[in-house]
Amino acid sequence: MKIKSVPPSGDTFHSLGEGSAFQDQLCAMLERTHVCRQLPPEDIDILARQAHAYHVAPGHYLFREGGRDSALFIIAEGTVKILKEADYRHYRTIAIVHRGTVLGEMSVVDGRPFSASALAVEPTDVILITRRNVLGLIERHPELGNKLLLQLARLISLRLRRTSGLLVEHLDETQHDLGQRLNSP
Repeated sequence: MKIKSVPPSGDTFHSLGEGSAFQDQLCAMLERTHVCRQLPPEDIDILARQAHAYHVAPGHYLFREGGRDSALFIIAEGTVKILKEADYRHYRTIAIVHRGTVLGEMSVVDGRPFSASALAVEPTDVILITRRNVLGLIERHPELGNKLLLQLARLISLRLRRTSGLLVEHLDETQHDLGQRLNSP
């Protein structure tokens, strides 16, 4: 699917809550995610103190391709479309993701701009942990930081393996199509 124009501006995040009263809710949200599933409750509590939870309305962006505000985005509820700029002012949908999905992991690890855009397609709640907070967590809680980095490395590896598989399929199809064209009269 192509989007024929530049995505609308005006990214809007509405806080879902703050302070100690919201801490238990944030911990519960984190416990349901893949990246935190194997962490003990005390680690989830530490991680939750580094996180913020937001509601993003449909049609608003969590982040945009090329954006430099590195952060992890964990979808707590909702659906997000991942878009990649195909050429100037044209975007392609490369994935549609749901609850539990982690986004932005590459920018947190390497400090580089986001490689795609993420658009909320329905009311979406996200947990956001900035790169600065991840780096602070690694410094203050190295054991938890290592666990988190290992989970992110596994996620990046899994996505790279899937992408490599899709690339091979695409190359096989392209080569087959080229072969048919060359062999037809």
